[in-house]
Amino acid sequence: MDLQTTNSLVKCRAFQTILGDIPQAWFRSLPPRSISSWEECQQRFLNQYRALRRQLAPPCHLTIVFQKANEPLRDYIARFRCEVSNVKDPSDGSILMAIFTGLRKDGKLYESIYRTPVKDLGEFCERASKEIRWEDAFGSKKPIRPKEEAGGSN
Repeated sequence: MDLQTTNSLVKCRAFQTILGDIPQAWFRSLPPRSISSWEECQQRFLNQYRALRRQLAPPCHLTIVFQKANEPLRDYIARFRCEVSNVKDPSDGSILMAIFTGLRKDGKLYESIYRTPVKDLGEFCERASKEIRWEDAFGSKKPIRPKEEAGGSN
């Protein structure tokens, strides 16, 4: 059925059939003959559900995502990527700046990028992948050493 060229009455009747359970219950709860045009049907639907639409954060939101003290790089990047999906139109530059800023300062990747800055997000991802493979193979950068007991050895 081509709804683009169909009259408003048919559009309103067809509209109900494509709705999920909750919107369909809302549509059925409207008083009979309370909608007089397709445009009014559209507007009432949008007004009903507009507040439920997911609001995306601005790109500066990414600057609050930091790598935790004992968090592996793989986990930090996965968590960061989830946050990127909650941001409205982030540029590659803002993503790169935020992910670099959020890295632990004692990490090997941070040191590498600090010494030789990356040119773009692709290069960052390449270096991060190498570091993740290294972490997976050998563990964290700094091994945890047991504290020596005070007073020397026995």
